[in-house]
Amino acid sequence: MINGLLFLSFCIYLSLFSYPLSICLLLFFILFKSFKYKPVIILVFILFQFRLNFNPCEPIEKGRVIEINNQSILVNHRLTNVLINVNDVEQYALQDEVIIYSTQELETSFHRYGFNQSYYYQSRGICYKALESDTFRIEGKGFFHWLSQGGFNDNPQFKTLSRSLLFQSTPDKSFELFLSLGLIYSSLIKAIELCFLKVKNRKLESICILFVFIIIGYYLGYPLSLVRVCVFYLSTMLFQDRMLRLSFNILIFSFISPYGLTQLAFVLPIAFQFFTLFLPMKSKYIQRLIILIIVLTQYNQSNSILYLLSFPILNILYRCALYLTTLTLFIPLLTEWCLVFTDTLNSLFIFMQSLFVLKGHISVMFILIFLIVYQLLYNKKYQSYIYLMYTFIAIPLLSLPLFPTVTLINVGQGDSILIQQAFNQSVILLDTGSPYQWNALNTYLKAQSIYKIDYLLISHDDSDHSGNLDKLLEEYRVDNLIYKGKDINLQSMTLNHLPLELFSDEDNDLSQIYHLSIHNKELLFMGDLSTFGEMKLKHTYPFLRADILKIGHHGSNTSTSDELLQLIQPRIALIGVGKNHYGHPSDEVLNRLDDYYVTHFNTMDDGDIQLVFTPFFDFIWIQPNRIVLF
Repeated sequence: MINGLLFLSFCIYLSLFSYPLSICLLLFFILFKSFKYKPVIILVFILFQFRLNFNPCEPIEKGRVIEINNQSILVNHRLTNVLINVNDVEQYALQDEVIIYSTQELETSFHRYGFNQSYYYQSRGICYKALESDTFRIEGKGFFHWLSQGGFNDNPQFKTLSRSLLFQSTPDKSFELFLSLGLIYSSLIKAIELCFLKVKNRKLESICILFVFIIIGYYLGYPLSLVRVCVFYLSTMLFQDRMLRLSFNILIFSFISPYGLTQLAFVLPIAFQFFTLFLPMKSKYIQRLIILIIVLTQYNQSNSILYLLSFPILNILYRCALYLTTLTLFIPLLTEWCLVFTDTLNSLFIFMQSLFVLKGHISVMFILIFLIVYQLLYNKKYQSYIYLMYTFIAIPLLSLPLFPTVTLINVGQGDSILIQQAFNQSVILLDTGSPYQWNALNTYLKAQSIYKIDYLLISHDDSDHSGNLDKLLEEYRVDNLIYKGKDINLQSMTLNHLPLELFSDEDNDLSQIYHLSIHNKELLFMGDLSTFGEMKLKHTYPFLRADILKIGHHGSNTSTSDELLQLIQPRIALIGVGKNHYGHPSDEVLNRLDDYYVTHFNTMDDGDIQLVFTPFFDFIWIQPNRIVLF
């Protein structure tokens, strides 16, 4: 029975990422494995699929503030949360009532090496967004409102600190990991357990802890980290068997918050449990360190080695900060000590996070080699240290591309094209996207273990093409910054600039056009060139051809004319586009591409679009895990 439950929980978890694979695995084990209660396993799996499609969202006219972030607030009514961007978060407090006159649909995006925004919204119960101008605030009342205002303490600096540490609002980046793991709630459990040391009534203690969590959850909208801590605490109380605990945690949490299974607050503790059960190591410290590196690399793409090595000590210091801040709510005399301690701790965290940064992304190859190494070194004397050394070396090494690649990065309504030689021997970045999508661009570059950019090309000076230029120059080493075009000859590819003598009032016609030859394929990048510029291109380069066309101006009907398609004769078209009010990509352009039998992909629907050029075949890798040969 336990093995059946564990298998079921694994299939449920896998179905979030690859539904066909989870079905195949389920059928295989149902047919060939001797599990008891097979009908029950099938029924629970089916019920989970219905749970995935269950939408708790309902129209909302008013709600109460349950979370305050750096530039937004979260308003809750029953099972529905609304995200509201605000100009001044300081005027809001927990339990404030907000009247909402109108709501808008959420914009979602996903990235191969970032997070799925849709999953994130669904895990948080966020159904809509709203403008601050469409809302009206009524000051709240009650104990939690008083606490979020600083309690007995009227120091504005302490008020911000207490919101961050105790209510996970306006979070400081240095404490973000600890906040997401819900260590405040596990610390609360420890505090309550200390109160029951002399009573020694385990049942009463458990009831008290769960009651406190229910009250807190009611006022804070049952945040994901709180629910996870509650589920894990229940499994500890109910079951002695660790495998049964693991199965229980996944199954119960999957029905409470299905998409929460993908979030760091759930994945990291589950990873600790899984490794302890199935990949035990002699050194528990090194085991936890390896898990931290693997999981955080998967989510954050860069980690400080020193920060991770010191994680147990930092954890203790963070808990001390929690307890001291809680006391200061009621004892204002401790304010100065509290602020000095937390400021020092914050500086320490920032310092630790900036040293010996490990970049890269977990690949399938990493996992396969890890398992092979584990089998070869099982029960050997120095196994733990060898695994740790392998992890430090393999993550940045195995995240490098094995073959030349071209990626149209999903930066929303904008363009950013990454061109890489095998093993990042040379890295070219064409455009940087808009400043609103810096996180997407930065995440992708870090996941590719990119430390420097050999050539940074700017097609033209529109914000959706050059908006992240300043940040890139701050964060990365850029050897060559090119505005007006340049030919680049590399070992496996040639990038040619196609100059045009245009006399146009349109800024888009100033776009620099590039032609890339890689292996036996030709690619053409059109920037935002209009149909007028396309006619000039046709007359200047009458024999120009390309297998793959990155069409101009995000699919606008001002570009991609019949004349261009007749000249280029592409097989595939790529469109860099996000949710917009311009109507991009235009139906007219899409129909025109269909008329010329051109297969087209766009970043709004397909996420990051990666073209991989191998010696044997070439393919396009798009989301979710779809591969197209070309």
